[in-house]
Amino acid sequence: MAVNLELLYQDSSFLQGEIEKMPGVANWVKSTNIDLDRARHLLLNGQAVAKSLPVILGADKTRTYLIMFQNNMELRPTGGFIGSSL
Repeated sequence: MAVNLELLYQDSSFLQGEIEKMPGVANWVKSTNIDLDRARHLLLNGQAVAKSLPVILGADKTRTYLIMFQNNMELRPTGGFIGSSL
């Protein structure tokens, strides 16, 4: 997944450079509210997460996680009442 995200990032960078060379297309892209800079930023973040996933998911050793659900309607110092966990 990280490799595919890197390729997408490179392709989007190339696309952005090509769009900037064509003022008519650049104006159209701006009018459609397409934010290529934001998309490229998200691709970089996704790539970082994808590289970390094997460790997070326990590729090197078994991992145990506690997931706690809190009710934001109950006022507590932690922000909510701990109602259930898995």
